[in-house]
Amino acid sequence: MQRARAPIEAIFLDLDGTLYVEGQWIPGAVDAVRWLLQRDWPVRFITNTTTRSRQHLQRRFREQHLDVPRTWFFTPARAASRWFHQQEVLQGILALVHPDVLEDLQDLPLVSTEVADFVLIGDMDEAWSIHLLNRGLRALLNGAKLVALQRNRRWRAREGYRLDAGAFVTALEYGADVQCEMVFGKPNPVFFRMALLDVGASPERVLMVGDDVEFDVLAAQRCGMQGALVKTGKFRPEVLTTVTSSVNVVLEDVSQLPEWLQSRGDSLSPSPSPRNRAT
Repeated sequence: MQRARAPIEAIFLDLDGTLYVEGQWIPGAVDAVRWLLQRDWPVRFITNTTTRSRQHLQRRFREQHLDVPRTWFFTPARAASRWFHQQEVLQGILALVHPDVLEDLQDLPLVSTEVADFVLIGDMDEAWSIHLLNRGLRALLNGAKLVALQRNRRWRAREGYRLDAGAFVTALEYGADVQCEMVFGKPNPVFFRMALLDVGASPERVLMVGDDVEFDVLAAQRCGMQGALVKTGKFRPEVLTTVTSSVNVVLEDVSQLPEWLQSRGDSLSPSPSPRNRAT
């Protein structure tokens, strides 16, 4: 493990691969989150999931007796909703997303036709079909712009890796001969900046903890944050041969986070504030 330099005032935690894998919590992860919450650390749960709403994520935490406000979960759907409200949308948005995520997009003018201003892609998991892909293709050929909740290549399920939303974005780019104009999730700097504004901490004093060295750790560090790579989820040992000198700290898993924070001379218990407390 390496020692990062700036004092840490807030923690960003990735979910899939860092706290749990396919719904199974990593040993020690619940205790690590509870340790942070009990000490009033400002925590945000930063995830690229496009198959679960924030309310669903909140319920998953409550099953482990972790009382986390829904607003503490940062998802690409939340970022997309705010972005679309700043755009001119006349014909609507064709959202090819998981049904559960529609809850976080309900304030948008969604359509199911092939005449739309935007085609929004998320991971639909088992709901993907060639019929839906072709509907998106025709909307793009009719002039819609292609945007995506995230563009991960793959994600790890119990049975192994599955294609993530990025694979379907690439297929539509190729088929319609267009380029995806916006990606709302990690590693988009806009996504990280929005979370930083919410937690009210300067980038150099925030630690991003994740299992994806590219989308979690290095992306956060490029935004000025500190990064902690955990050896769980999609982590592969060969990654360390190329990024060890770039990553601020490497942990075996998230259960080591409390011990590492305490080992730093700047470990603290932030004062409770409305920003940090559940409402």
